[in-house]
Amino acid sequence: MHEQKRRLWPWGLLVVLITAGLVYFMFATRSQPPQREVVENSFTVDVRVLKQQNIAPEVPLLGVIESTQQTQVRSRLNATVETLHVLEGDNVVAGEPLLSFNEAEAVVPLTQRRSEVAELKALIAEQSARAAADRAALKTEQRLLALNEKAVKRQESLSRANVSSQEQLEAKQIALAQQQLALVNREFAVQNAENQLAQLQARLDRAEAQLALAELDYAQVELLAPFDARVASVNVAAGDRVNVSEPLMQLVGLDSLEVRAQIPNRWVPAVQRALTAGRQDERKTLSRAQALVFGKAHELLLKRMAAQTNAGTGGIDAFFAFVSEPPFSVNKAVPVILSLPPLEKVYTVPESAIYGDNTVYIVEDGRMQPRAITRLGRFTGPKGLEQVIFRFDTGGSATDVVDMDGVQVVATQLPTATTGQLVKVREPSDSSATVR
Repeated sequence: MHEQKRRLWPWGLLVVLITAGLVYFMFATRSQPPQREVVENSFTVDVRVLKQQNIAPEVPLLGVIESTQQTQVRSRLNATVETLHVLEGDNVVAGEPLLSFNEAEAVVPLTQRRSEVAELKALIAEQSARAAADRAALKTEQRLLALNEKAVKRQESLSRANVSSQEQLEAKQIALAQQQLALVNREFAVQNAENQLAQLQARLDRAEAQLALAELDYAQVELLAPFDARVASVNVAAGDRVNVSEPLMQLVGLDSLEVRAQIPNRWVPAVQRALTAGRQDERKTLSRAQALVFGKAHELLLKRMAAQTNAGTGGIDAFFAFVSEPPFSVNKAVPVILSLPPLEKVYTVPESAIYGDNTVYIVEDGRMQPRAITRLGRFTGPKGLEQVIFRFDTGGSATDVVDMDGVQVVATQLPTATTGQLVKVREPSDSSATVR
């Protein structure tokens, strides 16, 4: 048995080797699938050809139309409104009647004040006459005192000579004391006459001042427009009884409208420089703006800036005057575009060309290469498209200029922009725009 296994072993090994050879031959001679050519993906993009320009940045603001001459007309009389001459929305010129009060009611306070003045003048005249009489009576009182003193002395002499009685002496002494008291009272009356006249004069002055006010109040029996204005609101009607200081109507000056808008802190230094330059040379248009009111653009001119910053705000209020006739719409919120002084040697691209906050891709040898930029502002191009103003970041100051004229910047926003991405460029378009 053992001998038989030894004879079969070489034949088994030969079968294994033949089988392995056949398997190898089959793998070596099998047909190979065709090789696929690897093609790199590319995107078709729009580009902008860069060109250095001098561009005025535009700052979008939200403003409110206000008036520097807005008056609440109030009543100076306690009277009934007799006639209303104007209605809300009417234009009036200075001196034009607004409303009329009942004259019979309005004249009553004036008559009372005139009576008070007349009464005090009569009292002053009476006091003056009394003072003159007291001065004349004082001399008589002094002579009477002298006579009484002589009578007492004479009676004392007689009494010492036992010619008269003690009762007669006492009677003379009593008469002297009474005359002394009368003289004191008369002297006081003369001395106090000036004080009484001063008091009456003060009362008269006060009454005359009140009479002057009453005359001013009565002059308002027909209320006149203080300046050229538009009637913003009317609070009364004919027949209404009104009290002193009650609001009657509100007037807004025709030439007093302006726009208040808050300048963000970032732009305050530039706006202040523009305002200073405009004051030094009125021919410069460095501080102009534009407001859109009821679909119509109105030119504005920056006039002044607020002297203080309100707590919790992110800027300073600025005030713009209308260059032409303003739309009359007080308290209306309006969008404002403020033009700042032009920036020199800058580039512009649409917002779609910017990736992240400060990166654009230029095209070099058909591939995208990133470049860092510094945003400097925005402006609206000639076709109404918003453009971003920028300079290329040099790692130094924002005023450092890198000359990239003629360079193509990718203007299409790609979902997966990467460095070295292969792109195909459509017909390039120039990014130049009208310099403002």
